[in-house]
Amino acid sequence: MEQEVLELRVSTGKITAPIIDSDGEVIGNLTFNPNDIDILTRYQHTLDELEAIKIPDKPDSDAILAISDKMKELIDYLLGFPVSADVFAKCNPLTLTESGDFYVEVVLEGIGALIEKVTKQRVARKKAKIRKAVAPYKS
Repeated sequence: MEQEVLELRVSTGKITAPIIDSDGEVIGNLTFNPNDIDILTRYQHTLDELEAIKIPDKPDSDAILAISDKMKELIDYLLGFPVSADVFAKCNPLTLTESGDFYVEVVLEGIGALIEKVTKQRVARKKAKIRKAVAPYKS
């Protein structure tokens, strides 16, 4: 007799957004749940951890790799998905960008903007749904 396989399927609210470089090339995908209540706590923790990282004045390649690996781990922690391979596929976290910021800083700013945008959209949809539901009861 075959045993029934039990499973629980839920919608977590996760999204997948393409990572596009300044030339318009898709270099990977970013999967995360922007509405996860814990993401703001993880975002702040990630910022604190990154600020605590000390880069030596004359780092050797082992030190650079260790710092880069830590930054990749923090991005995966922040988003709750293993996305760092895609996020940093074309650029090391410590690469200096045109603005003079580290690439990891640009990535974090972008993630913050995505979280804010999606959260605002979902809140607006929820408000519209509530307004529609209560409209018949308004005088």
